[in-house]
Amino acid sequence: MNTSLPAAAGAALALWALLTSPAQADLSPLDTPALRAVSAQASPPPPLPGGLAALLPVGSYSVDTIDRATFLAQLAQRGVDGLPAALYDGRDVSLYSFADQPFDLSLDLARLIAQQSAPSLKPLGTLTFSGMNLGGTVVWVWGH
Repeated sequence: MNTSLPAAAGAALALWALLTSPAQADLSPLDTPALRAVSAQASPPPPLPGGLAALLPVGSYSVDTIDRATFLAQLAQRGVDGLPAALYDGRDVSLYSFADQPFDLSLDLARLIAQQSAPSLKPLGTLTFSGMNLGGTVVWVWGH
């Protein structure tokens, strides 16, 4: 292909202008009601993060969603007077409560680390907890 220098330079400049110009869009921040409306359309969160539900026996925990006032009241009952805005922005919180029900838990460390069977990690072995009881444990989870 034989093209003239001005045509090649013009094509290169046009391509460069397309690649370096920022995209134009009207961006507007989502306020809290709009964010809640969008999150309400999403599928519900998994019972426990990271596939932990498969490790625990059925009925050993419960999940509830609590609002800001309830969350802050529960923190105050435990001696925590509020959280910085950089840590908690006021959205609803998932509350995981564990029952007083002892159970055995066995973790294949190679599978836990690699998220799949990894023969090279097999020497790590298995970590087993007998009679583990998380009764009274409460975990709050929120995004920030």
